[in-house]
Amino acid sequence: MVWRTRSFRRQPANGWQGSSLVRAGWSFDAAPRLSFPADVARYRDRKLNRTVSYVGYDAYADATTRGQIRNAFEQGTSIVGNWDVMEGILDHVFVNLGIDAEDGGIGRPVLMTEPVANLGYSRKSQCTSYQMDFTDPLQL
Repeated sequence: MVWRTRSFRRQPANGWQGSSLVRAGWSFDAAPRLSFPADVARYRDRKLNRTVSYVGYDAYADATTRGQIRNAFEQGTSIVGNWDVMEGILDHVFVNLGIDAEDGGIGRPVLMTEPVANLGYSRKSQCTSYQMDFTDPLQL
């Protein structure tokens, strides 16, 4: 049996933004590895004395988090309106894909889709936000 090793070091990560779900995976995958709603719930846990974040379906798991759910997209569209939530979603995607942050960046190309009639301001905000948070150029 011959084992093929793929170098995950430079494999591009793909991201799809839809009106209801965020999907992510590797460029060589036939189907996305992650698929979850674009929801983030953050609240302050008083027992642990720290802020806890839940992303996707995990945000619906507890009654405490259901009241704190925020969606990344504007209602009825697939245009990002809440960039703090989108940053939490991207962090969740990179952690679950096994991409380690090195020196504030992820060290690999990322290809993300955008809505068909995306506004120029939204595209500029997405690129700026991504470059500030992950210090890598975003390919749209």
